[in-house]
Amino acid sequence: MKIIPLVVLLFISLTLFQKKASSQNVISYQAGINQRLAAYHISREEFAYYQILNNKEHRLSAYRDDDLMLLSKIILLHRINESREKYHVQPLKLDILASRVANQMSRESCDKGFFGHWNLEGEKPYHRYAFASGTDHVSENASALITTGRISPEFDDIVKLMENAHSGFMKEKAPNDGHKQTVIGPFHNYVGIGTAWCEHGFRYYEEFIDRYLQFHPFRQTIKKGETATIKFRLLDKKLYPYAIIGYYEPPLKPMTRDQINRLNSYNDFSRDIAFQLWPWQIPSANRDGYITLRKRFNKKGLYYIQIYLSKEPYENGRRASNRGKIQGSGIVIRVQ
Repeated sequence: MKIIPLVVLLFISLTLFQKKASSQNVISYQAGINQRLAAYHISREEFAYYQILNNKEHRLSAYRDDDLMLLSKIILLHRINESREKYHVQPLKLDILASRVANQMSRESCDKGFFGHWNLEGEKPYHRYAFASGTDHVSENASALITTGRISPEFDDIVKLMENAHSGFMKEKAPNDGHKQTVIGPFHNYVGIGTAWCEHGFRYYEEFIDRYLQFHPFRQTIKKGETATIKFRLLDKKLYPYAIIGYYEPPLKPMTRDQINRLNSYNDFSRDIAFQLWPWQIPSANRDGYITLRKRFNKKGLYYIQIYLSKEPYENGRRASNRGKIQGSGIVIRVQ
């Protein structure tokens, strides 16, 4: 008879115990997810849909949501859509990349003790989303809870804090209702949601996305004197390209916590217009529907390119305004 040493038997026993415990933990975890889906009236189909998107998205992986935090974002998506329904605007879908951008901002803001729409690198919302390879227009809401007490990490408590932050936006009264107006913006079709908690308190960010264009891959960083080529086409054939405006900004400078904390709102673009194309100047689309924009940049800095869209074809001769038009892009080209 072959004798098996005791240490091997012990190892086998421990291994079987660990596998059994691991299996039980998985079952318990999944049961917890299922209970919360039922409690918050989230369908398994919707949760599975966003799980797939979350697993497919590889950008900003360090700020990826686990299943529980993903569920918290879906719950808030429902709250946001309930708010929008009251004002008769279209519901939104959850955007995974924008949520990770919001997670990153929430985490940095919380851990480093600042709060606002800028980060310590001096980046505004459209910078952060574009540098994460986003190409859509983004509008940001931000909320903070500053406390010396302990933030409970329990799921229901975190969801409640998120819901309270969103409710705060919706309780605003005109004319001081900028956050509320951002929530109910009629042209938004996606939203990213980010949150974090730490010894400094709690942070909550909403990134509203206007996604109406598809882009070919392009070089985001070029050298002074080089030409940038941007190709795009409309996702909605009922819309029309109306204007393309490039706003220039000097290279970003780091900001201190005090500087950020003193600023309440941000401008969506600068006053320095590098170039502008109006309906009669925009190149025609090719047979695949792509419009090609080529621009040479001779000054170091950042160029924030917004493509404006209209619901009606242009028929006004040589007079045009981007007021009331859909902001269909948020590209940032860095010129070094």
